Amino acid sequence: MNPEQIFEQIKLNTIEIVFDQKNNIKAKNGTSKFGGNPDLPPNFNWPYYTTDTFEDSEIKPRPLSFLMQINCEEVSVYDDDGLLPKKGMLYFFYELFTMTWGFSPQDRGSAKVFYYDGEIEDLVPADFPEDMEKDCIIPESKINFESMNDYPIDFLDYYDPDD
Repeated sequence: MNPEQIFEQIKLNTIEIVFDQKNNIKAKNGTSKFGGNPDLPPNFNWPYYTTDTFEDSEIKPRPLSFLMQINCEEVSVYDDDGLLPKKGMLYFFYELFTMTWGFSPQDRGSAKVFYYDGEIEDLVPADFPEDMEKDCIIPESKINFESMNDYPIDFLDYYDPDD
């Protein structure tokens, strides 16, 4: 088998997130975006993580930072393998103040992903919790998606030049 055939066999369909930074355009309600105020269902309870910080030793619940929302309908056209939901919204939250790695069991809950499968039109822009540190609010950036191929880093494991 030649290298081109090997690459064709091991390629993975991936979806690249592309930040729209040239125009600094805010995302419309219910569309995919990084940072800013999330568009949430009206009854959504903001996620918290109980921890201490480097600045103080007080252990208390701290709100998770909103990282991004992905409108599944927007990204589904790039999902060649059909692994993602065709509708709804994925939300990503992370505790930016302590920035845990997730290797330790006590890190459980410092990052959360939520899936909303209702109507996008029912989502409303949410305010941040009053106890959210200003440094933990990420500026909004519209995102788009592109299809691309990816390959395992250890592709030489699949290729023996002597074959």
